[in-house]
Amino acid sequence: MDRWIALWPGEALPPAPLGWWALQFTPRVALLDGVVVLEVGASLRLFGGEAALLGRVREGAARLGCLGACAAPTPRSARAWLVAHRWPEPKDDASAMPWMAAWQAPVQSWLDALPLQALAEVAVHAETLAPMGCRTLGDVRRLPRAGLSRRFGAGLRQAMDRADGSVPDVLDWLSLPEVFDERLELPGRIEEATAMMHGATTLLGALVAWLAGRQAGVSALTLHWRHDFHRRDAGPGGHCTVHLAEPTRDQARLQRLLAEHLAHVTLAGPVGELRLCADQVAPLPLSSDLLFAELGSAAAQLLSHAPNAPHASNGQAQHQTLQALLEHLSARLGADQVRLGEVVPDHRPEQAQRWRAWSPPSAQAPRRASAGASAMLPMAWPLPTWLSPKPLSLALLGRAAQRDLPQYQGPLRLLAGPHRVESGWWDAAAQEAARDYYLALSPGAGLLWIFRERPGREAVTPARSPWFLHGWLA
Repeated sequence: MDRWIALWPGEALPPAPLGWWALQFTPRVALLDGVVVLEVGASLRLFGGEAALLGRVREGAARLGCLGACAAPTPRSARAWLVAHRWPEPKDDASAMPWMAAWQAPVQSWLDALPLQALAEVAVHAETLAPMGCRTLGDVRRLPRAGLSRRFGAGLRQAMDRADGSVPDVLDWLSLPEVFDERLELPGRIEEATAMMHGATTLLGALVAWLAGRQAGVSALTLHWRHDFHRRDAGPGGHCTVHLAEPTRDQARLQRLLAEHLAHVTLAGPVGELRLCADQVAPLPLSSDLLFAELGSAAAQLLSHAPNAPHASNGQAQHQTLQALLEHLSARLGADQVRLGEVVPDHRPEQAQRWRAWSPPSAQAPRRASAGASAMLPMAWPLPTWLSPKPLSLALLGRAAQRDLPQYQGPLRLLAGPHRVESGWWDAAAQEAARDYYLALSPGAGLLWIFRERPGREAVTPARSPWFLHGWLA
């Protein structure tokens, strides 16, 4: 027995995008007179059984603004029930949406009770059938078959046979476009960029439905707008590109990020048409609970011994939340206001790191991995926790200790070293380094990271000591 589900689209999502969304459940999806029908008999086991699949489709359809849903043995019978019972307004709560599951019940038992308007082929003859005493589809079915066909044509009886399953229905299966490129003509001209979000939300809903059918997420999208043809001086239009830190199909996240970008846009003229393109699409793996937590870092190993250690899935959710926060801050404050530290393959400590503007991976140019970036100064003793912006002369520091910095008084005891660094002769923008580093212990200041300039590299005078303080160890 076939198992069909019919979904009546609302204004929030047209039939075609709703069909794209339904493709995540089965490849057998079709459009039947403005209603999306899908056959899910082969998908029950994949989604955990009949109840689980029906609940998932029902909840998802309610969030998309569907006016009703019905599960029936044939697609036309499911559509007929929707026509007779759909509500004019969508319901956010899945339990409030008109719904019927009648896979097991005989289709004739409830199909015959539907009014004439439930089937389009019967509804066109309602004015003629009503004087004959026909009020329901069952009344029409009980009329003589030969006389019914002679008077109203074979199409009416064939439609009823397809509805009750006596004759198989032939449908054109819906196919998913290879690329997402949708246009929307606005009902009125828009003067401000933020006002485009209403139309952009409709396009984003179609994009999310398309991504659901592909089991994918988007990491970069572009919203194009075309100016009103009455304003030639405004140019043809403009665009706004949004990059994300990782692929997603979360519509709320996409709406928030696009709204932040549009808040910085000034339109050159009235806008009459929108166009949304998915620039970068990648497969989106489904999240699942793990039997054993994946401990891929020292932090995860420490967390695993905590009494309330989060699971790996919680860590993934925290990572996604952090990436969404960085996207939001970068779009609102500006790209240069959110900065990211990265390691540079340079043996000079002051040049071994740099800060750059944070940007999502989808907006970054390909980078060559630096093999030496993970081990700048290979040594058996620890690197400094804090690094001075400029090396401090120990001679000047000693004289200052007598007045303002008493913690630096007293002799230093060398614990480890030397570690020789000789680098930077090729760098015209920075100073060449020829140093011998030592780990020293100060009675008042603790562990210090000091170095001595190599003899012959700098002229040493009584006012300038070759020893410098470069960092501290917490």
